[in-house]
Amino acid sequence: MAQGSIRKRQLIDGTVRYDVVVDLGMDPASGQRRQRKKTFRTKREAQSGLAVWLAEIDKGTAVDRSAQTVAEMMEHWLETYARHNVRAGTFESYALTVRVHILPALGAIPVQKLTPARLQKFYADKLAAGCGARTIQLCHLHLSQALRQAVKLGLMVRNVTEAVTPPRSQPKEMETWNAAQARRFLEMAPRSPYGPIWMVALATGMRRGELLGLRWQDVDFKRGVLSVRQTVGVLHGAPHIKPPKSKSSRREVAVPEAVL
Repeated sequence: MAQGSIRKRQLIDGTVRYDVVVDLGMDPASGQRRQRKKTFRTKREAQSGLAVWLAEIDKGTAVDRSAQTVAEMMEHWLETYARHNVRAGTFESYALTVRVHILPALGAIPVQKLTPARLQKFYADKLAAGCGARTIQLCHLHLSQALRQAVKLGLMVRNVTEAVTPPRSQPKEMETWNAAQARRFLEMAPRSPYGPIWMVALATGMRRGELLGLRWQDVDFKRGVLSVRQTVGVLHGAPHIKPPKSKSSRREVAVPEAVL
């Protein structure tokens, strides 16, 4: 439970002021003890102010005043949480969404002045500008994640994204080839220098990164299977080799004899 005290102080001109000092406990970010102060003209005002302040702290509705902007909050979240909890390629995707979509519109706004109405207008403006619903959903997700951290750090009373509804995206029906189209593709594939990988892709349904990660040691001709042990993506414009995302992704894939 929060604790506070009242201290009488006399100014140079003889005026008396009453300082209310409250102990907010340890700062989860720095590990240092936090004390905050408010000044009142009379002892009665100080006593009333202290009671209200302690009640707000106990209810979790009191926050430190902060000039931190949305840009600073997003940068802090990216560097202290996202960078250490997601893959490098995923982190780059997060950072791109923040840099291209969130910061130009919201970056200069103080975090404590970010309202649900302002967020809803941001989503509406993005839609009007031709931005896809899925991109706006990602903006909503990353803002929510960063604001959740801000609440834990005592910078916000609540996560304002919880009062905002991002636009829904309409799932697109997957288009697939019929048998005739697949046969035509297989007839043409050998003419391309990438013909073998196109044929493996069609026969197995493997993802692009999995196909690019294949090595001769991953091919078992006797059993007719390919082993998915690594994937290849792009990071900072260069190839990036990484293990599969999950245990289920690390698997063996059967390949038709005609392809091998």
